[in-house]
Amino acid sequence: MATDDSTQSLDIPDDCVNVADRTGPAAQESTVSAMIEQDDTNPDIVTITYDSITNDDPNLGVDIPSRLEVVDSAGFDDHYIGGSDFYWNTSSDSHWISYRMSSFQSTESHDDASPGHHTIDYPHSENSIIIEIPDHAIENVTIQPTDEGHIGSDLAYLGDHTVESRDVGCQTFEVVVDDDVSRWFDANDRLDDLEVAAKAINGGQQFETVSIFVTPHDLGDVGGFNRGFGNSIVIEDYNSNRNPSFLWIHEYVHSLQQDTIDSNLYWTVEASANYLSYKIALDHGLATSVEYDAQLAPGYMAYENVTLDRSIHHQAAYHHGAAVFAQLDSDLENSETSIYDVFDWIYTDRSTDYDDLQAYLAAEANLSEGTLEQYDERVFDSQPADEQYQNSWMGELPPRVALEIGALFAPGFRMMSIVFLPLSVCLLGNTVIRVLRLRPEFDF
Repeated sequence: MATDDSTQSLDIPDDCVNVADRTGPAAQESTVSAMIEQDDTNPDIVTITYDSITNDDPNLGVDIPSRLEVVDSAGFDDHYIGGSDFYWNTSSDSHWISYRMSSFQSTESHDDASPGHHTIDYPHSENSIIIEIPDHAIENVTIQPTDEGHIGSDLAYLGDHTVESRDVGCQTFEVVVDDDVSRWFDANDRLDDLEVAAKAINGGQQFETVSIFVTPHDLGDVGGFNRGFGNSIVIEDYNSNRNPSFLWIHEYVHSLQQDTIDSNLYWTVEASANYLSYKIALDHGLATSVEYDAQLAPGYMAYENVTLDRSIHHQAAYHHGAAVFAQLDSDLENSETSIYDVFDWIYTDRSTDYDDLQAYLAAEANLSEGTLEQYDERVFDSQPADEQYQNSWMGELPPRVALEIGALFAPGFRMMSIVFLPLSVCLLGNTVIRVLRLRPEFDF
């Protein structure tokens, strides 16, 4: 269970993973330069133009991720040569590739039986875009924007922007902010979130540089996403219905994870990101206990026809999984093993499955056989975890009602309650109506 340990000494990471920045020192040895620009007519399209730095034709291969749709190209053989999708044609005078990002869907379960997958959109407008950069093989490539922009390790932002950064231990957080973001967005507040999270966890795979691209544009069904357990994160600028600390810490946790776990632990990806974001925010004064309870509340609802061991991005993984992690944190209260130790153990650089996790909890945390059997029921039979509310009265409410009540404590609502009192009253009235519809017998 999360407790107020905000005064404890925090560990600082001292060993980070180097990711070659395309504009950093590693790029100085490049043999190919490239310029990337947004199309004036079709703003969802970008073009990368390549040029050899030396007098010799480079041995360059370009690998196109599945989410990129190639619109046109010149100077490349567009068939599979040497393991690359596109290969430098030595007889051409110009070499360029135009492409757009496609929306993509996350997979909810192993058998895809659950409808309503999350649709994720890369944002763009007439004068800005966030887009993936193709992978390059054999030769090193230096990429620069033709106009204003910021090039990360695997994402590019093109358009007017500012960059705020902060060093925490061996990590550097860089927040790339679209000039059109909400006036309510404060990069320093969000860097505070990341600093607290980095010091609290000190585990998993920590990158030297973590780039967070902040956009005012809609990302589809999500408020943010991490590009494949990497060091690039895309986040919407402002959501008045949720404490932003939860989202920023959640996406940071994804940057610490590695894709080395067995399928029966896939649920821990979202479950641990959710729970650790709640715990860290509560423990370090970034969220109230009511907000914490409200985020956990959906985890105590029944999730029929899906079990955690079969979940990837299903809501059961986000919510029921987070409740299971809260239960585990409570069970570890008198152990020398912390929930952060468990997270670090799961996401080390080796293959790990559920049986390995059970053996670890038995050996290192001294959890009893009976306790471990209860986790089997929660993971494989969807049995609910014990409620770990900070406020006992929250447990008297149906989970949906608790979630609605928690929304009243979100920073955006608190701000509006001061600045726009009439609107706040209307929102409060709307929440009351929704609560009554959820539970007509609720006694105020």
